[in-house]
Amino acid sequence: MRCASFDAVAGGAGTGASVDEADNESAVRLSRLAAAGVASTIALTVGWFLVSWVVLNSPVVDALGEALGGVALVLVLVSIFGALLRSR
Repeated sequence: MRCASFDAVAGGAGTGASVDEADNESAVRLSRLAAAGVASTIALTVGWFLVSWVVLNSPVVDALGEALGGVALVLVLVSIFGALLRSR
């Protein structure tokens, strides 16, 4: 016996649609600008972790905390910027 939520995700029992087809139709692609932003954020995070750990001789846990704190700040700023753009 199938669960109702599984049938909804798979496209229903009798539709013949596979899960892969549903995933391909709902896939969202990032714009080049967004992909560049994600890649640069990851690169800067790894770079800051390495600088903090290797150059400044911080313990690994502290360096990781600093890097993740920086990522959290970037996410908050992007969220605020997106909200301001949508309100216009």
